[in-house]
Amino acid sequence: RDCLLSRGLGDVYKRQSQYKLYITFFALVMLLIAGYANYRNFNLPCPADPELGRLCMTTRRRSRNVFYASACIFLFATIFTYLVPQFL
Repeated sequence: RDCLLSRGLGDVYKRQSQYKLYITFFALVMLLIAGYANYRNFNLPCPADPELGRLCMTTRRRSRNVFYASACIFLFATIFTYLVPQFL
């Protein structure tokens, strides 16, 4: 049988599980930086041109939604990585 684990990807998964705390911490730091940048830019003025102003507000709203989605994914992944295995 030709499966991914027989090709050596099992070693990659083992290595990732060894460093999962560092990976989680790095992801948290990146989320905090992105959240800070998103927060700072959200209250800046948009261009006076109506078309550019609408595009600016749409982009900011989309950026905020992507950040919230990323934070939710991070939260769920962290819960299922660290808390759920404690109860299994």
